[in-house]
Amino acid sequence: MYKLIKKIGIDRIAHFGIGAFISMLCVITFSWLDIYPTIINGILLSFIIAIYKEAKDKSIGGVFDKWDIIATMIGSLMVLGTFLFTIYII
Repeated sequence: MYKLIKKIGIDRIAHFGIGAFISMLCVITFSWLDIYPTIINGILLSFIIAIYKEAKDKSIGGVFDKWDIIATMIGSLMVLGTFLFTIYII
């Protein structure tokens, strides 16, 4: 497991986790409205926060890494896909 984390990078794992966390917050907050606002808000908020975090990294001397944004979106889509699955199946 340590070799896998070292190969992927702790930063991308953190991006995946924050994308999942943001989508969970959107599911908890917006699921009473309808399915579509929940999904749209989850995707948009995850994307905006990922872009903001990468811009912040670049401003303090880091590099802008598109794979961090992709990892955030994968984490977000995983939770939203599970939400859709449970809404339509159950």
